[in-house]
Amino acid sequence: QPSYEILVGCFLFTFCTMLIGKVAYPNNNWLTEYALPGRDRMLVSDETFARSDIYQGSDNLGMYWNIPNIQAFHSIVPASLMEFYPDVGVKRDVSSKPEVKYPQLRSFLSVRWLYINAKYSEQEPMPGYTFVEERMGFNIYKNDNWLPMGFSYDYYISRSDWDSLPTDYRSRLVLYGVCLEDDAIARNSDILAYRPEDDWMPHLAENDWVSDVELRRSMTCDSFEVTKTGFTAMSSFDRERLVLFSVPYDKGWSATVNGEEVLVEKANIGFVAVRVPAGDASIVFTYQTPGLYAGSVISLVSLLLLLAYLALCRARPGIFDPKDPPRWEQLSLAGAESSALLQPAVPAGDPEEAPQNSPETGLDSAQAGAAESGPPSESPKPDPDGAEPSSDDGSEENSDSGGLNKGTTP
Repeated sequence: QPSYEILVGCFLFTFCTMLIGKVAYPNNNWLTEYALPGRDRMLVSDETFARSDIYQGSDNLGMYWNIPNIQAFHSIVPASLMEFYPDVGVKRDVSSKPEVKYPQLRSFLSVRWLYINAKYSEQEPMPGYTFVEERMGFNIYKNDNWLPMGFSYDYYISRSDWDSLPTDYRSRLVLYGVCLEDDAIARNSDILAYRPEDDWMPHLAENDWVSDVELRRSMTCDSFEVTKTGFTAMSSFDRERLVLFSVPYDKGWSATVNGEEVLVEKANIGFVAVRVPAGDASIVFTYQTPGLYAGSVISLVSLLLLLAYLALCRARPGIFDPKDPPRWEQLSLAGAESSALLQPAVPAGDPEEAPQNSPETGLDSAQAGAAESGPPSESPKPDPDGAEPSSDDGSEENSDSGGLNKGTTP
């Protein structure tokens, strides 16, 4: 009966899930019309890395098209991204969908292309975009305030100043200065200047973030390329700088500059940054999942132990039979039997071996033995017919096997 209940429950769950999906998405023709056919056809330019923004489209449409974008329905993301988005006023649950009221974030995240379905009446959701062309029913616009990946700052903002700032201002602040924790400030205050809140608050209130984009664009890397293990960049700054990449921070990141390992800083709440010297510099970021190497070694050793165990069981069947006592237990039993055999026999009636009282029961050894053996056996009753009573010890008749008396225990 419980099996039928489980089957019915699984059926109802599956049916309800399919029904909800059908109600939420009654028409899935977009998959065959432009999602799957658009793969590798919607990328405008591959000269340099740039992200895209798909206005009111499917969350994972950019994945179908194989283009970097800022929308994604994904449950597995770096924790730093979950810190950054709520801090700037963007809701982040299982998907990333920054609203159009944050055009500054598009520049900060290196968004260069905007895709809008040509059927939509709204074709100018944000200022600063220029129409480029139409592809597969989508109008493509270019962001005039695009920032290449890898840019630097002149000023830093403390975390306390960041926390005291209104949420709506923080998306503008990431273009003006870099927010650092106290320990990162101590390591980089020699190349970054501190500006108090009174200096930059009026600037943020004017919402003149376009001028900040121009300043950041003058301090960007010369190139940026994605690799199988991370990314690389080339720079040629006039002085040593702290360079930020809008890549989510994670403990698995490591970096080298000109072949020397450098510390990866956590900047602007949730992104990576490194110190880069003046002149030509090669920056290499590599990602490795934390604990992956140790976990692989443990798994390999465990596999070898399992194979050795199986090989031993095959070579010597029954060596690990749970019915047989362990080897150490057999040795213990054998040792106990040997000790009992080596004990000297006590002569009957030896006055030195007089019965002694037990401290626990108060009985002497003889009484204790009698108590353990149970009540005494009754005397044989005479046969009413006059026959001789038989002896219980069976002394008159021996068994055929081993010369043992009948009724005795070997």
